[in-house]
Order: sequence, then C-alpha cells, then structure tokens
Amino acid sequence: MSSKLPFNNGIINGETVATSAFVYGSGTLTKTGDDIRPVTTADHVIRRYRRAINESAEMILWGDLRTTLMSDPGLPSDDNVVLKQDSDTVSTFTGVVTVDYDDNTRTSRVSIAGTPTFS
Repeated sequence: MSSKLPFNNGIINGETVATSAFVYGSGTLTKTGDDIRPVTTADHVIRRYRRAINESAEMILWGDLRTTLMSDPGLPSDDNVVLKQDSDTVSTFTGVVTVDYDDNTRTSRVSIAGTPTFS
C-alpha cells in the first residue's frame, strides 16, 4: 500500500515553487515500496523485506514552467527535489522532472519520477 502526502511548496531543479503557484493549493507525493518475496523464518512468522522506496510527485502549477523546472530528457534533476508542507520538509529526493503545458488553462502539470532509494 502506498502512502500519499500533501505538499504546498518546495525547490525543484534549483527553482523555488511558492504556495501561490499551486492551482489546487497543493500537490501529492506518493511513496511506494518495492518488496522482495515473503520469507518464512524459523519461528514460522512470514516476513516481507523492503528492497527500495520509490517516490513520485504530481502537481499543477500556474504558468509555463517547461524551461525552468524540467530536467534533461531521461536524466534526474541536477539538484535534489525538496517538497515541503508549509515550513516542514515532507521529502528530499532526486528524480526525473517532466512538465506538460496546457495552452487553454495556462497551467503546467509537473510530474516527478523519483530515483529509487535502496535499503
């Protein structure tokens, strides 16, 4: 089961994204685990070991942000992505940032596919 966390500001590719830039007030960070097959130990308890944590984020922002936020195609962002809820840091990770601009609404849909963190 994945965890979904809200955020309303942050730093993406070195650019600060203010709370006022969010169309719907916040974005969503999703954290999912990459689990290895279940293992039964000598005490007959089934254990599931987590191999990695995958993070991804979605947000819709005002304006055309294709040139300022998007990372090079297929490459992770140069700087860490820092997502915050008010002044509290929700998550810090690296990932591939893609931006789709909608001419009709003048908004950018920003998607960040995080680089898995192996444990």
